[in-house]
Amino acid sequence: YLSLYLSLSLSISLSLSPSISLSISLSLSLPLSLSMKHSLTFTLDSKVLPFDLTEYASYLYDWIKEVENYAKATLPADTFNFSPLYESQMNFSNEANKLMAEVNAVSGNDFYTIRRLNDKLMFTERAFLDFQGLKGRTWLRHSVLAPSQYDSYTGVAFPSLSDAIFEKDVDEINFQIKYLSLFIDSAANWMHGDCLLYTSPSPRDS
Repeated sequence: YLSLYLSLSLSISLSLSPSISLSISLSLSLPLSLSMKHSLTFTLDSKVLPFDLTEYASYLYDWIKEVENYAKATLPADTFNFSPLYESQMNFSNEANKLMAEVNAVSGNDFYTIRRLNDKLMFTERAFLDFQGLKGRTWLRHSVLAPSQYDSYTGVAFPSLSDAIFEKDVDEINFQIKYLSLFIDSAANWMHGDCLLYTSPSPRDS
């Protein structure tokens, strides 16, 4: 299973001479498994959130494969079908490649272009939140990663699906496969759509 934890570090430096300057850097490290580590580092000078969705797409594939292998080791293979999850992951991956190509091509200081891209990045991740909460644990809302219900010291991918496999509940397994694919498709739709959810006046030139 996945070992999930967060580490956060913040550094601030201030120089008052010969000229006043302020530098703030924030480093967020999110190890998603014993063999994967995703790090985000940004400063006040960053224009677009440093969130690599192509890497996220790769993780999604690995997590789906991991849970499928768990299911195969637990139940007969003809009792479930992971195809909807793989199809949704492929859709997510295609949209991620398009969006990250646009992000990498950003130049200049076009406020609305940068804001639109940041909205897409932010709300793509938010699309994975289940606001009804996980089954039996409504205080947990992330549909992809959460602590294991049966081992609070470890994290699992697709927790509701993993729980159903542990319980050998075939109907719930097949329901969760289809249900979770909707979250992945929803995230892909955020990347595909032209969203600028919260508009505000363009910054004035000083």
